[in-house]
Amino acid sequence: MFNIDKNIITERYQNLFSALGSIFIGICIPLVASSPSAMGVSAFLGFICILLLPGRKILFFSILSGFSKPLGLVVIFLFLAWLPAVFDSVDIVKSLGVWLRILGFIIVATTFYFFLLSSNLRRRLVLNSLLIVSLVSSFVGLISIHIYSPILSIYRLDSVDYINATQTLKYYGSVEGCMSIIVLWAGFKLSGIWRALAILKVSLGIILIFSVDSDAGLLALISGIVCGILVIFESKIFSKRISGLSISLIFILAIILYSILLANLPSTPNLADHQGQLFTGEFSSSISPNILDTHRQHIWAFSLDQALKSPLIGYGIDVSNYLPGAQVIVAQFNQAFIPGHPHSWFLEVFLETGALGLFALVTSLFVLLWCWHKVGQSKVYDVSAGISIFAAFWSSSMINFSIWSSWWQGMFLIITAIVLAFSSNGKQNQHRTWQEK
Repeated sequence: MFNIDKNIITERYQNLFSALGSIFIGICIPLVASSPSAMGVSAFLGFICILLLPGRKILFFSILSGFSKPLGLVVIFLFLAWLPAVFDSVDIVKSLGVWLRILGFIIVATTFYFFLLSSNLRRRLVLNSLLIVSLVSSFVGLISIHIYSPILSIYRLDSVDYINATQTLKYYGSVEGCMSIIVLWAGFKLSGIWRALAILKVSLGIILIFSVDSDAGLLALISGIVCGILVIFESKIFSKRISGLSISLIFILAIILYSILLANLPSTPNLADHQGQLFTGEFSSSISPNILDTHRQHIWAFSLDQALKSPLIGYGIDVSNYLPGAQVIVAQFNQAFIPGHPHSWFLEVFLETGALGLFALVTSLFVLLWCWHKVGQSKVYDVSAGISIFAAFWSSSMINFSIWSSWWQGMFLIITAIVLAFSSNGKQNQHRTWQEK
């Protein structure tokens, strides 16, 4: 009798931590609306719940086996390619810290992937919690912007106070652009009432994007939707197979357009030798400000000029604003010449890790797309969601946050892990890390 009771307790214990792990994974992305720290805490708790389950040794070897696959190998190559930039950085401690943090997020996302891969119940619970909390976050955001702003301070666990909700939530517009895609996919994956909730959530998300005037969020949403539609359309033409033709054409077009922008950037004053902290000169644009604002044109021009002075390994991860002249306040823009980062992941990676680091990252992204292409031969809708999120994130990052931002990277990695777990579940019997609960 004692053994039976002990087995029952053990089973309940496993069920509890399995469910909690799934819930924490699902809610961590929409909790960015509360704060990036809330997302980090939720992801950490999910990771801890997974480690409290039996089978940790099997999990460890599953992760190791994952790094022996093409995607895992190219990720290892990526981190090795970034090391020269770390140890030659103008701030080694900061660059090494960012390097280690990204590595940690890769390990966490990989752990989430194998955890979800082994159980359909966990995957569904992740989508349930993701959809519910994302709906709550959008509601809170819109209410705080248009009706009563203190509700946002409560949601952020701050003291009840009136705040500028529009400005505070501007960063979340980019998240909505990416998250709306996975929410819509999740709703149709779960079916029933979840579809209606997903459509409601996406509608609220679009309203929030416009409410906070998030160009990056709108670009993410449009890019993701266009790529998703093209992938599905292509599968109809090629008998439910994805040839990769449409996505290849989109990326070629994007490269051409971006190259044209870079080729037409204006000449930037040399602020490295500028005396004082304030520059009162005039910055002119060579590209229409309706296409690219004047300040961003000069940020890109400065970043490209500096990158070409150290083209192989760059200046160090996440140190672009430490370069000479970067912190000079420009009176015309009323902010630092380089306000934190170059506002383009391509230029940021080139400037800070050189051609070596940029080549390794682009190679990794192509291998990830190749993995989606392989899966797409049997699971078109899952793959269309994955490629849509890919397009949304990387297009948005062209005009958005620093690519080294932990919560921004974490969002992409965790969402990708969730969708990959669904698209790869046909192989789950080869990866039974835990007994399904």
